[in-house]
Amino acid sequence: MRLLPLVVLMLVANVASAYDPPTFAHYAIHGTTDRELVSAMRSLGPANAVGKRYPGHAEWNVSWTYRWQSQGNRCSLNSPSVQLTGTITLPRWEDRGSADPALQQRWDRFLAALTVHEQGHFQNGVAAADELRRQLATLKSNKGCASLAAEVEALGRAIVEDYKQRDRQYDLDTEHGRTQDAFL
Repeated sequence: MRLLPLVVLMLVANVASAYDPPTFAHYAIHGTTDRELVSAMRSLGPANAVGKRYPGHAEWNVSWTYRWQSQGNRCSLNSPSVQLTGTITLPRWEDRGSADPALQQRWDRFLAALTVHEQGHFQNGVAAADELRRQLATLKSNKGCASLAAEVEALGRAIVEDYKQRDRQYDLDTEHGRTQDAFL
């Protein structure tokens, strides 16, 4: 039984509705044994900044736009908007149908766990976007609009960096998903 597409759909639907869900990208792997599949993921999986490859990857980006309203030397944000985009990259096992049913079951467990793990990374992006949205809603300046614009940019960069650090810590805490059952 293949419930994985339903599980993935349920996970994506649970992400905050204020943002679009992540897009999913896949890379093809081949093999009919655990060893062949792991080897394929190690050689074809998405690479991090230093070239180390992993079975999956989640990338998210928070951006923001705004206008301001000036009244004398006082400035306030008008219509701040925060956007979140993301992509989750996962392996697609091309030879699944010709493999042993026990391996297919292990693969399904692995892929569901990997999807949960990568969704956790995207959830950090959602939290970053939410935090920025909350803080922009109350930001004001008595120094003028140029100062407010600089403050918005610094705030946005700091929040994004904080949540990128949380992503790195999440990988350390979960051993890149291993503690969440994302291994073959």
